[in-house]
Amino acid sequence: MGAIEQCFSEHSEALLKRMITVDLTIGEANQLLPEIELALCISCRQTNEFQTIARLFSKFRYEMAKSVDIDALSVKVGVDAVRVVDGLRAIAPLLLQVYAERNHRRAQATAETSAVARQSQTLCDVDE
Repeated sequence: MGAIEQCFSEHSEALLKRMITVDLTIGEANQLLPEIELALCISCRQTNEFQTIARLFSKFRYEMAKSVDIDALSVKVGVDAVRVVDGLRAIAPLLLQVYAERNHRRAQATAETSAVARQSQTLCDVDE
């Protein structure tokens, strides 16, 4: 599971609250969130998670559209494209936070594994 899926799975209420803060109704947000998740996951197949998430911070809609087809999403869910963009901008910080935390945990685990391996090697060297 990637950071995007993890965020949508573990932080669904927080994502919903963020969408509501930009004047989307609960119904609109509930319709948009799974479609946004799908669109972001598809985008990750063409690029990487960081780039997919980073594009959501762009002030330019065309740059955001490289991660999510805003117009198609707007038509599919029946929400004005401007409000879709507002929703994307509202959830982007949480997506980035989950991505960063996940990568930090992975880096820590890798460092710990490397330290244990070095320690084991040192012990083996001493025994010889």
